[in-house]
Amino acid sequence: MIDHAGSIDTVTGSARGIGRAVAKTLAAGGAYVAILDINEEGARAAAEELEAQYSVRTSSGSLDVADKETVVEAFQRLSEEFGHIDILVNNAAITTNINMIADMPMENWDREIGMNLSGAFYCAKQVLPGTVERKWGRIVNVSSAAGAMGGCGQCSYAASKAGPLCLTKTIALEYARNNVAANALSWRFRRSMQ
Repeated sequence: MIDHAGSIDTVTGSARGIGRAVAKTLAAGGAYVAILDINEEGARAAAEELEAQYSVRTSSGSLDVADKETVVEAFQRLSEEFGHIDILVNNAAITTNINMIADMPMENWDREIGMNLSGAFYCAKQVLPGTVERKWGRIVNVSSAAGAMGGCGQCSYAASKAGPLCLTKTIALEYARNNVAANALSWRFRRSMQ
């Protein structure tokens, strides 16, 4: 268990799944955790669970990471509530657009790029100035093996998950001198063939 006592951490897309598991791990280490998700009710339930289980301070709120104005408002609220953010985990994503390139509706492409790539940028942009000021911070972008390998029928998902890999490298290059680390996590799921 990593000691996160006193750390103030934010996880997007954390009402369920990978994001909720990450938030739970941070809370288990003693971090104060902000749960942000497009599903406000799910975010509230996740925050209540962490408070009850780990006796840590939490916050929850609705957030569509693809909406830059909403992102700015959400992070201003967190700044007022917690003072600053030490660790940002950009996990919010959608994986609902399964179409070959010729059949991919352009609005579906825009929505997935907005959620999975632009959202990570919008959130990091809100957190990075404070990490520079404090000379410490961590940005974690959740990507996917599809971002490195592509995927048949997954043009928007693969492209939207390739972007965070390079965004992560760029954050690391620009902010390492300020003791801000950036990492990307890539997930690869295998289905058994029977």
